[in-house]
Amino acid sequence: MTRKEQEHFIQNAENYERLVNAKLPPGLNADEVLAVMNGRMEQCRIIMEENNAFIDTSLKPIFENPSSLTEDEADMLFDFAWRLHSVPCLDEEGKSVDQFLALTIYKMLAAKAHASRLLERELQCAYIIGEIYHYMSGILFTPDAITTLRQVHKLSRDYLSLKNKKARFFAASAYKALAACLFNYGLYRELFQMADEAFLFYGRKDVRDKDPDFPWEEFENKVRKLFTWVGTHLEFSVQGRKLDGDLVERVYQILFAEFSREEIAVLNGPERKPRFDLICRETEKLKRENGIQLLSYAISAYHTGTISLDRYIDILRDCLKAQFE
Repeated sequence: MTRKEQEHFIQNAENYERLVNAKLPPGLNADEVLAVMNGRMEQCRIIMEENNAFIDTSLKPIFENPSSLTEDEADMLFDFAWRLHSVPCLDEEGKSVDQFLALTIYKMLAAKAHASRLLERELQCAYIIGEIYHYMSGILFTPDAITTLRQVHKLSRDYLSLKNKKARFFAASAYKALAACLFNYGLYRELFQMADEAFLFYGRKDVRDKDPDFPWEEFENKVRKLFTWVGTHLEFSVQGRKLDGDLVERVYQILFAEFSREEIAVLNGPERKPRFDLICRETEKLKRENGIQLLSYAISAYHTGTISLDRYIDILRDCLKAQFE
């Protein structure tokens, strides 16, 4: 498998997607529409034949016998998989040309790296596999994503000893990625445990000094925002399911800390105008997203007995008014 063959495969895949998604030129009659569509279908058929032939001749033999790969060949194959599907990393933007083929390659490379005890290569592959599972088909593959990202944590216990910067970036990113998967799957108690670990890790001076250019505050904020969304999900437990009292209290305490004592007094108080003015100001700070934080506070405050049902409805009404009117 040569780099020229890889380039041709990727170019074909990009052309295929362009052909499938391209709009028809305006002003065509029925015969012209059919001619354009038939021409595109023929181009797609040729592309599929060429790319399938590449997979059959260049990749399937490797999949059947991965132990035959040399380290240089494995490096080249990793680079190829990265070009097929990558995640945002440092100054690189993520892209996806063929995530399904990339997933197969990453899984094969992860198994080979594990057998060869190449920890950092296995860590990188495992992280990308977890991200692909996370976004590939919603909640269907979330358990696979959780299992894979947990493996990343095991591989990155000794963060400071990791020599590859991309491997360290993935190790740091895995905290927020795993927290997001736990949230998506409704494993809120595990989410809070992971969040505690994440905040401890992201706050370590030796870790930040090792990689001062990593977006540590962004990592922290992404984990913290999940608490807000957990608050909105608590409302779903009102009908037919018993609320987890410890979890509700934890959510309330976290969201309570986001506001000053004076702001809490206004939110919980009987006067609508100052409360609505506060909600409008907070909503404007982060546009619609912060309205969710205020709503989550109200939900958790109500379920902990801090505010009455009437006050909860008042805050809900004002949040909706501030966002949509």
